[in-house]
Amino acid sequence: QLVRSFTAIANRGVMVEPYLVEKIEYPDGSLDYGNNSESPIRREISKQVIKESVARQVTAHMVGLIENTQPGVGANKARVNGYTIACKTGTAEKITNENGRVYTYQDNRKRGLYIHTMICFNTNSTNPMVFLVKIDEPKPGQVDNFSGDTIGPAISELMKSTLEYLNVPRNL
Repeated sequence: QLVRSFTAIANRGVMVEPYLVEKIEYPDGSLDYGNNSESPIRREISKQVIKESVARQVTAHMVGLIENTQPGVGANKARVNGYTIACKTGTAEKITNENGRVYTYQDNRKRGLYIHTMICFNTNSTNPMVFLVKIDEPKPGQVDNFSGDTIGPAISELMKSTLEYLNVPRNL
């Protein structure tokens, strides 16, 4: 759901259904791209859900999260040289139930228990790809830990490898 919602921002206001299978090639040579209602990989029809101008404005703010952060700090660690990347980080304090005791957000913050997420997409392509990484309790016991620090380097490498593999052109 999170990835799907971000497709609207990445695609200038048009929400698309994420998919893992591009097509099915049957033994008779026919191809199924998920365009008909009988397809096992049926895709929802893309639709405009927010104004293009709003999507562009949100994208600009997300790019700023990467570009305007001090190098090597937080979300800047998700930077991919040669590509413009838009990101949003998330650091959530957990509620846990251990041995019959419910630990609140504040309890777990003191214990260093968080859920980290980072969602990013490339902006210099007509077909942007959305990447999401989530880590549950990335550094238990460490009170000050944030998703940009824990996920940024991994998502940067994942995006770099994928964009290069798919021959997505770099910024000029």
